[in-house]
Amino acid sequence: MVIHSHNSAGQSFAAFHNTGMRSIHTGTCNDGVGKGCSGGVIVVNDPNSQQKIGENVLVGNFALFGATGGQLYVAGQAGDRFGVRNSGAVAVVEGVGDFCCEYMTNGTVINLGSYGKGFGNGMSGGAAFQYDPEQQLAERCSRDSVEVFAITEDTRLANAYEHALKLHLQAHTEQTGSPLAAQLLSNWAESRQHFVYVVPRSLLQYHRSEPIFNAMSRKAMLEELSSAHALMHCRRLQQGYAEAGDNRVGMFEGQVPDYGDCDSDLICQFVVAAGILRRALELAEKSGKADTDLVSRRLIELEDKKLLDLVAKDIQGIFADYCDQALSVLLADKRLSDYKNSFRLREVWDIQALSTTAWIIECDTVNRELLKEYTPLSQAMATYYAATITEALRQQVA
Repeated sequence: MVIHSHNSAGQSFAAFHNTGMRSIHTGTCNDGVGKGCSGGVIVVNDPNSQQKIGENVLVGNFALFGATGGQLYVAGQAGDRFGVRNSGAVAVVEGVGDFCCEYMTNGTVINLGSYGKGFGNGMSGGAAFQYDPEQQLAERCSRDSVEVFAITEDTRLANAYEHALKLHLQAHTEQTGSPLAAQLLSNWAESRQHFVYVVPRSLLQYHRSEPIFNAMSRKAMLEELSSAHALMHCRRLQQGYAEAGDNRVGMFEGQVPDYGDCDSDLICQFVVAAGILRRALELAEKSGKADTDLVSRRLIELEDKKLLDLVAKDIQGIFADYCDQALSVLLADKRLSDYKNSFRLREVWDIQALSTTAWIIECDTVNRELLKEYTPLSQAMATYYAATITEALRQQVA
């Protein structure tokens, strides 16, 4: 569905915009453009396209407030708090006021024009790009919340971000016919020298092992990792029970080891699952109830605290053989997995923020390379639980 409008759009133009919609406005808009947007494309064009396009303020304050997806292209300037609390939308604009990207948690914002104070204030996710020929953003941004990097840096992340930036600028040119974006793209060898990208400090500190190693004690890392892995493995068993009841494929997507298979990752997963089932059975036996199989299942399904604490204690013992550097890498990998899972659980599909994908791929690549230096956690857990199960069987025989 395509909607065309002209002149003054008033408050909250294209609020709660959804996938499949394309709203094209020629003129000005008051505050709240794209508020709560979850999809589709919003375009705001300058009615005076031949008279210094890009210098007119076309959009009011707090555009994309609370947006979760979709795209916004503005062939002109916007007011204060552009992209505030944005959590998934992509936007290209040609000038913003104060506090651009404030409290932003995901998505991508590209500004080709001037900016005010507090850029990135409270920003905790997503990415922002700024055309900054005067090189002032690093000093004028909210430095307690974000860090600024040149797009010309010879790093894998900068290269990926540059590619994402060009694609978004091409889309802006196609949607608005912006002479400014077209000029920047046509002279990219020069233009790229003046682009910077903004990354929230929270992402840098949360998804990378070195900041985690420098900031956290061994005890804190152990507690977070052991609790998280205990819950994760418990929920895998929950899923197995649910799928068995629904006659679906079962655990591990229905995979079974090949005949003669030894020490594979799949076998390790089965051994770990068996070990946690054994812990649940031990607690069930202590309960004094007759149907221990049912009791142990209920302990898993209800995420019983005693069971989770018992498994977490096992995992802390397993981690005793890992150095602090290894724990920091495992924790970075765990947090990145949480980040990816949070997107899978969202009911918003129209997210075109390529920089978020680039960030995840970069951190995943770095973490995977570092993890190669240490014993895989699944293998260490399988070794531990194999010994535990063997000892339990030996006692039963005796």
